[in-house]
Amino acid sequence: FCRGLFSQVMDKLDLKSVTESLTHSIGAHWATWFALAYPDRVQQLILLGNPGRMLITKTPTLLKMAMMPGLGKWFMKRQIPKSAKRAWGPLHRMGTDPAAVSALPQSFADCVYAFDHLPNYQLATLSLLRTMNQEKYHNALKESQLRELSVPMTLIWGTNDTFANPELGQEIAAVVQHGELLTVNGAGHEPWIDDPKKVGTIVRLRLKENHLRATVSQTSANEW
Repeated sequence: FCRGLFSQVMDKLDLKSVTESLTHSIGAHWATWFALAYPDRVQQLILLGNPGRMLITKTPTLLKMAMMPGLGKWFMKRQIPKSAKRAWGPLHRMGTDPAAVSALPQSFADCVYAFDHLPNYQLATLSLLRTMNQEKYHNALKESQLRELSVPMTLIWGTNDTFANPELGQEIAAVVQHGELLTVNGAGHEPWIDDPKKVGTIVRLRLKENHLRATVSQTSANEW
């Protein structure tokens, strides 16, 4: 479904390929699925935080709770802030540095609160978590699949990511054909919040490198 959706959106926008797929968490998992199916449409992957279910053999405890009958709704109620003033809770639970959280403007908290209170947000989130983490759906990306990935992959991983530690990122980077892990010290599951300058610098550098590769490739093609 996700692969088809990405392809349809790109077709509607008349995009033959994207220079860079910059995605986060489960979105990074989907982007990798898409790159495996359509390597000619993605020039590089930049994945922020633990990218869904790659090489994960055990479901994290928090996600197990969300999938248990009767506990799912209770789990979601604990995750959703009751007011904008309490909207920082999810960030803390994902390992974000308290100092980084305190530096965020109140408007950020207002956005988090509004997003978490969208209609059917709880239902959609629980459905997504269950679909991604129950083995019967076969949505995990295994080593054999990742070895087939030809698209360059950069993993940007916070050392305090509560879903998985950077050691998993190192394993993923070692399995794919062109992979690299870059860590953000003290950052959580959303590393750009902890250190936007470092994450932004990495992304800009990857864009420049990709542009250089494309220029060299085009020059070589013209010479032939």
